[in-house]
Amino acid sequence: MKVKTMALLGLCCLSASVYANSSLPIKTLQSMYQTSVNNSNNDHYDDNALLKRHATAELKALIVADEKASEGEVGCIDHVVMWQGQDYEHHVKLGFKALSANRIQVNIGKGQWSQARNVTYQMQCSANTCKIADVISQHGSLKKSLNRCLKS
Repeated sequence: MKVKTMALLGLCCLSASVYANSSLPIKTLQSMYQTSVNNSNNDHYDDNALLKRHATAELKALIVADEKASEGEVGCIDHVVMWQGQDYEHHVKLGFKALSANRIQVNIGKGQWSQARNVTYQMQCSANTCKIADVISQHGSLKKSLNRCLKS
């Protein structure tokens, strides 16, 4: 009985620890989306540049390589990654859910012209900072997709 109680207590503490560790990645993503929403009326604002600013060095290097290879045209990234579309609505309901300590799902609500969708961020955190290591959508991993596309 004592062993079962200790095991149950350990699981509760582990769950609370995972949730507590996910608050910084969630806050990072909430801030990124809020910046995007705040700039939604600026025609020259680039949400993919915002994503690049929050990316790890490895993901940022892939995004920059795509920008250079495309020479100002549409490259491997042909949509706004964080909103999962080309024509998107900023003023939809957003939900943030920790799938694990460093894996956060963003639920993008249904808009007038868009369907509800999910995007998952693989975060890499240290001290008081979190960076985006990968973005996983219905199309798969952004990092893998960029690697594949840039090699062809």
